[in-house]
Amino acid sequence: MPYSKKSNSFFTSNMKTRFIWFLGIFMFCFVGGFGQSVITIDDPTSVAEGDVTTSQIDFTVSIDASDLGADITVDYVISGGNEDGTTATLTFLAGTATLSQTVSVTTNGDTVVEADEPVTVTLSNPSANAVLASDNVGTSSFTNDDSEVAFSQATGSDAENVGGNLPVLFITG
Repeated sequence: MPYSKKSNSFFTSNMKTRFIWFLGIFMFCFVGGFGQSVITIDDPTSVAEGDVTTSQIDFTVSIDASDLGADITVDYVISGGNEDGTTATLTFLAGTATLSQTVSVTTNGDTVVEADEPVTVTLSNPSANAVLASDNVGTSSFTNDDSEVAFSQATGSDAENVGGNLPVLFITG
C-alpha cells in the first residue's frame, strides 16, 4: 500500500493525543494528586526521667514514599524537655531510600517528686510534594520515678520512768 499523507497525519495526531494523555497522568501522579507523600509522626512510649543522667525520647517522623524529583521537607516544634521551644526542618532527599528520621528530646534526671513531664513534637508546613497525616502531633512524657518519704507515727506506750518499749520511727518509701 502506498504511503499517504492522510494516514501519516492520523498517526501523528494519534501520537500527540497519547503524549498529552500520558503527560496529564504523569503530572497528576507525580506533581500533585495521589503522588504526594504522607508524613507521619509516632507517639513513643513514656521514659523514666532518672535521677542524675539525661533521659531521651525519640520521635520517629516518616514518609510513605520518596519523591524522585524533589526533596520533601517538614517543619517541627518541640514542646517540653530540654529542647522546649526548639524549631527545625527535616529534609528527606529526593529519591532517598531513607523513609524515616528521628527527633530526639531529652530531660535531666533529678530526685524531686513532681508530675510527669509531657512532651510533644508538632509537624507543620510540609513541602508541596507532601501532606501531613491527620494526626501531626507526636506525644509522650518523661515519667516521674521519684517517691516521697513517708513517716508513720509509732504506736505503743511506755510509762514514764518505768523503762520498756520505746517509740520506733518507721520510714517507708
